[in-house]
Amino acid sequence: MPTPVSKPLGRDFPHPERVVLALIGFFLVFRLLIAATLGLGVDETYTLASARDLSLSYFDHPPLHYWLIHFTTPWLGEGRAARLPFVLLFAGTSWLLFALTRHLFGAQAGVWAVVALNLSAFYTLSGGGLVPDGPLQFCLLAAALILAKGLFPRAGVSVLSALHTEPVIPARPAGSADGGGPAEVGEAKNIAPPGFLTRPVVPADPIHPPGSPPHTPPPSPWLTWTLAGLWLGLAGLSKYHAVLFALGLVVFLLTLPQRRALLRHPAPWLGALIALVIVSPALIWNAQHEWVSLAFQSGRGLPQGLRVDQVLANIAGQMAWILPWVFIPLAIAAWGALRRGRGAERSWFLLCLALPTLAIFTLVPLWGSRGLPHWQMPGWLMLYPLLGAWLAEATSRATWPRRWALASGAALIGLVFLAVGHAATGLGRVWFPGLLAKDPTLEALEWTSLRPELQARGLLDHPGLFVLAPHWITGGKLDHGLGGALPVVVFGPDQRHFAFRQDLGLLVGRDALIIGPEAQVTRVLPALADYFDHLEELPPLALGRGGRPEVGLRLFLGRRLRQPPPAAYGLVVERQRTPGTLSTAADTLPTASGTQSMTADTPPTALGSRSMAADTPPTALGSLPTTVDSQPQAPNTQPSVPATQPAAPTSHQE
Repeated sequence: MPTPVSKPLGRDFPHPERVVLALIGFFLVFRLLIAATLGLGVDETYTLASARDLSLSYFDHPPLHYWLIHFTTPWLGEGRAARLPFVLLFAGTSWLLFALTRHLFGAQAGVWAVVALNLSAFYTLSGGGLVPDGPLQFCLLAAALILAKGLFPRAGVSVLSALHTEPVIPARPAGSADGGGPAEVGEAKNIAPPGFLTRPVVPADPIHPPGSPPHTPPPSPWLTWTLAGLWLGLAGLSKYHAVLFALGLVVFLLTLPQRRALLRHPAPWLGALIALVIVSPALIWNAQHEWVSLAFQSGRGLPQGLRVDQVLANIAGQMAWILPWVFIPLAIAAWGALRRGRGAERSWFLLCLALPTLAIFTLVPLWGSRGLPHWQMPGWLMLYPLLGAWLAEATSRATWPRRWALASGAALIGLVFLAVGHAATGLGRVWFPGLLAKDPTLEALEWTSLRPELQARGLLDHPGLFVLAPHWITGGKLDHGLGGALPVVVFGPDQRHFAFRQDLGLLVGRDALIIGPEAQVTRVLPALADYFDHLEELPPLALGRGGRPEVGLRLFLGRRLRQPPPAAYGLVVERQRTPGTLSTAADTLPTASGTQSMTADTPPTALGSRSMAADTPPTALGSLPTTVDSQPQAPNTQPSVPATQPAAPTSHQE
């Protein structure tokens, strides 16, 4: 009886490692060009402002990306060059994705996974941004790679065997030019029907599944889980999403009977302890500040009524961020893995890591905030190895994957050229003024011309002057535009980390430069009048691209601050400290009469609550456009602020 053999896969890439390195190099140059051309967005300028102060953690996110910026800006500055570490980090992320996919499904699949990732708009554009997603993606993939090598010691199995669990003949070693041919499957049982070639059956191992070649000993479980805990802890120090990755790992172990014994071994618990120790700075900071950051993030799930339309809009947003022609194949590959279920352990492993993030952030808009569609991206990231395997298998039967890759690359480059070109020049508003009347690319307009303008007016030499911004987004733009020349304070209920940067009590008796988009400043003036002896209006100024006035700013000089502005999130703030030292102590400051602090019995406001009083409607951010996707503001615990204060505009930071 002839021995059955599997159909060989196409070998599009004779030297897959070289191809991947070339791809990484090409997209590295591509991202460097984007980083050098595109102005800093609102999240980035706010992050730069917050990162000036070294802290155990920060209001919006854990501290890793803030620390990275804090320690690199002395050499790179606070301009676009500050993106360089994040661009380089994403090059490493692409290699980690290749290594993970190569280990699970072979090198051919690894090449396709890297191609698909870099053809997705979100990862291409966020791959160099001053946002926490870059460190998070790198650390999650590093953790997944360590776990994959520990859970599946045998590398280089074929796409067919790994995805379809078909017993086939081992054809080529993992180190061959095509990345390894088919190998036998059934990793949990290591059995194959009679007549099929297979390696000898070995006893079951609760730590590592059987099936590894005798000459390739599995890695030590202690090493596996120690390194996994290290990278998972660093992921948690990047963004709170990491807890959902850990949840998915637990789901994987619990849903496979042959893997449950791992939970009785001390090594995984040691890894969990290491991760907890690494993420402890964020926990300590939250404990010192009434758990305000965790309350803000979790508050987005508060019920607001059933909204099916928000779920559909969120899914459409995810498709737009990934790009439809990449999202649909990605969803098809994920659906195929879901249908195979637990029988295909390698694809099940990736699904379990991805699904908690995808499910939670897609379903919460059904009753809570609509959220932002990029919150699911850490989940989709875990599914790109499945897409790579699916494309590698399809290549063995057809040529459409090659045409798809070329067309997708051309479309991505064209879209980026149009979007970044318009953001840098603003010519789209000249050619299509009606279409771009509300231009979202103004978020990338840097306010760097503000400093020389204020210097020419003599305001930077004004003794004791500080800047008062009506919202955190404006505060970030002002802080970056002034280059730290003046301290910046945000007035209102949504101050984000600005609430923890200054000792507000030390500002009493000093003059303030009140500056912001006209609509913001106009609405905040009645409330500010109670805090100053008098307000003196200064000549306005305008910012824009190509000499065109696009963002109008209104200026007032507030004479002698009589009492500290109300501190958002309660009375606990961090004093300004010497640069380079960790600020951990909390101080109680005097506030305006009647200001209420956040206590255990003061719950955050419902999601989407923008106004300070029932009759105060939500407002826009003046002439500075906001994101298309609304999301909730920070908890409002300032009922004493006059109702004439403007409602917090749509936010961007996660």
